[in-house]
Amino acid sequence: MAEVERPEVKEKKKGRNWVAPVIGFAAGSVVGAVTALLYAPQSGKETREKIKERVSEVSDKAGALIEQSREAIEDAKEKMTHAYEDAVDRTSSVISQAKEKLGTKKKDLPEE
Repeated sequence: MAEVERPEVKEKKKGRNWVAPVIGFAAGSVVGAVTALLYAPQSGKETREKIKERVSEVSDKAGALIEQSREAIEDAKEKMTHAYEDAVDRTSSVISQAKEKLGTKKKDLPEE
């Protein structure tokens, strides 16, 4: 019989490996931009200004990616907290029901 994955498991698998490619893309962009600027036919001062601008742009993009990562982590943390609380509630309910049944069964037992 085929196992059915819970939606939480599918969601977890879907969002796992996005950080490494994003970092690789950002690093590649920086290297490509700096290389292009260094080989462009212009004065040193212009090159330094363009490098400064590109570094600023990449820094802004990195900051945005970091903020998105923080938000994703906060969302995951919130979901895990809710899942934990739900599990605790369900476990407590099952324990209460088991105690009630045990109490009922205990009353039904003959005394020794």
